[in-house]
Amino acid sequence: MKGGETFMKTKITLIPIAFLGLFFLLSKPAMAISTKSCSLNNSSKSLVACYESGVHAIPGKNEIYQGFDKVQKLNCGIFLQTFCGASPSQGNSGILSLWIPTKAETCPNNGVIVKNGYPSWGDYLSPNTNYCVFNRNFYCLPQMFKCPKD
Repeated sequence: MKGGETFMKTKITLIPIAFLGLFFLLSKPAMAISTKSCSLNNSSKSLVACYESGVHAIPGKNEIYQGFDKVQKLNCGIFLQTFCGASPSQGNSGILSLWIPTKAETCPNNGVIVKNGYPSWGDYLSPNTNYCVFNRNFYCLPQMFKCPKD
């Protein structure tokens, strides 16, 4: 093996390690889920709501949104909401919202508390339950989102 090949292998190996180190250094602590048997790993997803168009609200956002909205139930009463905007003012903006049941009165890491969201935020939510909602923006193409046909 030549010296240049060793240098390239070392360089290629160090790049992912440096990236992971930077990721962990810049990451914020995650909110822990207090249910011992609850895990998001290999979670099953079941569709509880899907609208290809319409007006929607997102917790913590002051705007009214128009577009696609889908909600899936994950393990442990956790819900994943996927919104994809369809109006010219919203462009290709999407918002993923993770709804986590909580007994707390506030949420960590810029989460938004939704107190007793059933049924006003969704009839699939558990009655008398508060949720911490965490939103993340993403780029979406509305034509890629369709609700399954019955």
